[in-house]
Amino acid sequence: MARQRQSSQRSTTSAPGRRRAALGLAVETPAPAPAPRRKTKRSAKPRRKWLAVHALAVLAATAVGVMYVADLMRQPAAEAALAATVPLAPEVSAAMPSLKSTPPSPLPRPAQHEAAPVDDDLPPWRRYAAAVPAGAEHQPRLAIVIDDLGLNEAAARQVADLPRPITMAFLPYARNLPAQTLNARLKGQELLVHLPMEPASQGVDPGRNALLTDLPPTEIERRLDWNLSRFTGFVGVNNHMGSRFTADADAMTLVLRKLAGKGLLFLDSRTAENSQGARIAAALAMPHGARNVFLDNERNADAILVQLEKAEAVARSRGQAIAIGHPHAQTIAALRQWIPDARRRGIALVPLSSLVKAPAPVTVASR
Repeated sequence: MARQRQSSQRSTTSAPGRRRAALGLAVETPAPAPAPRRKTKRSAKPRRKWLAVHALAVLAATAVGVMYVADLMRQPAAEAALAATVPLAPEVSAAMPSLKSTPPSPLPRPAQHEAAPVDDDLPPWRRYAAAVPAGAEHQPRLAIVIDDLGLNEAAARQVADLPRPITMAFLPYARNLPAQTLNARLKGQELLVHLPMEPASQGVDPGRNALLTDLPPTEIERRLDWNLSRFTGFVGVNNHMGSRFTADADAMTLVLRKLAGKGLLFLDSRTAENSQGARIAAALAMPHGARNVFLDNERNADAILVQLEKAEAVARSRGQAIAIGHPHAQTIAALRQWIPDARRRGIALVPLSSLVKAPAPVTVASR
């Protein structure tokens, strides 16, 4: 029995020895204690291989990530514009800083032919101006301003897709303004804040944080700052409604003095015949302009084309003209049809910023 147990032990321990010999490993005595160490030695090489493969995978993933980010940075601005249409959370839009305390954020590299900020020391009305087409200075020039943008995002995108440059005036109480206005700038369009002001009719609501003549100056300034804080990259403001407010010299002096101090232009939409906007802006030596033609008081395609012809006639007789329209389907369709034809007739479509006046200050003698 003792011989059988010894023989059985030898046969049991010799098999692993033969396997180790076949693998080219040293054959040790059949003591059971060293066996785990021999297994550890056999598993060390696969573990080292696994670690090496894992390290290579991490390096490869890192390289791919770097290439992906670099590729995103090289994407055309047109693709970036698509990403800009993703809605932002309402609290992000509501928390936009005011221009009083924070300078406008830098924008991504613009598309070819788009105006880029050439000098951060320039005032915003020049820094964010859209590009003027080559040769426009030798042609009748027409600036087309589209008001009331932002409430209908699809309509704003359609206006942004019109042949540039269009000057787009966004209502400051609209939602998702950072994305909407960035998309417009990436398309080469110019931006205004469509500043809500008090109308003559008390039954018409100009919107949230509108400027009203019966407000104290501190509240007018607070509301102005709020309206200017909703997005960045604009060259100035024009009035939304405002037939009562623009006729009030004291109220307009307060507002235009603040706008001039921020380096912004003012476009008088001329909703009132007795508007004080242009006169006070000239006295403050701030860049300003005034509307010549309304395009779509009558929301009819044929009537809008007639108004565009009228704007073209003003541009030919005076050298330049400013027309204001709205993001109605009929207006957008008429512009798509009219712009290519007008260019063939020698009319230059230009941004508003290229037509404003920036006169020397006027000294008003006291009486």
